[in-house]
Amino acid sequence: MPISVLGLLTIIGYGACYYAYGVLIGPIRTDTGWPDAALGAIFSAALVISGAGGIVAGRVLDRAGPRPGFLVAGTAGAGAMLAASVQGALVPFAVAYAGGCGVVGALGFYHITQAVAARSAPAARPRRPRGPSSG
Repeated sequence: MPISVLGLLTIIGYGACYYAYGVLIGPIRTDTGWPDAALGAIFSAALVISGAGGIVAGRVLDRAGPRPGFLVAGTAGAGAMLAASVQGALVPFAVAYAGGCGVVGALGFYHITQAVAARSAPAARPRRPRGPSSG
């Protein structure tokens, strides 16, 4: 898998789950009247799901390679976020958004993309920095 594709996957995942939520939380609150505490808790739930799911994602990566995880993140994760975008009630929005971003975070963030990048060039050896401090 080309490194540029892994970078793009990471940017899209982070953008959709982290940065977009930070930008949209104000308009979501204004449009829905949902409290800031609830919207913050939803984001926290996405982080918890992402962290817990990351453990499972690492095992899936080791056993099945990157494609199954990326497929689930791209379909189930993105599908759940799409479902969140049309919710009019807080609880369904919370479940869909936290679940979708939790899945994307577990299967598509740095802990997965960096491992896949390292595996794509197994013969490349780590290099020591050159310069005055390298000794």
